[in-house]
Amino acid sequence: MPKFNIRPLQKKDSEWINKVTKKNWGSSKIVSRGKIHRVDLLPGFIAEKDGKNIGLILYNTENNECEIIVLNSFEKGIGIGSSLIESVKEIAKSSNCKRVWVVTTNDNLEAQRFYKNRGFRLVKIYPDAIKESRKLKPEIPFIGKGGIPIEDEIEFEIIL
Repeated sequence: MPKFNIRPLQKKDSEWINKVTKKNWGSSKIVSRGKIHRVDLLPGFIAEKDGKNIGLILYNTENNECEIIVLNSFEKGIGIGSSLIESVKEIAKSSNCKRVWVVTTNDNLEAQRFYKNRGFRLVKIYPDAIKESRKLKPEIPFIGKGGIPIEDEIEFEIIL
């Protein structure tokens, strides 16, 4: 049994969510597949431990699909990310979604490994998609994790 709780977002979380996404994503707007998502308008869940927020997931449901927009875990290796994904999968199923999907970038090998290890399947690579994303969000850096140039979007999905 995890030593943390998962709860739906509340209005009081807005300031923390904006702070976290600005710190970890460079902005309170997230771009995925050419669409801008404002984090303050998205539903999601927070993982809490001893009164402290230790994880965040934001999602968007549309056209019987559920996209994970943001996933952050601030304590590695204790199941936060997996538990947050399971919470979104439950919402997606109850909303009659056919799949849960997520986009990451080519430099984020940790995220790619994370999603594959949780049953997600790599379904599409969008070469040079980040050029278009930078038009919507210029804060996207050119060099990412491990010194890898950030160029492509990679889509993973899990069928429900």
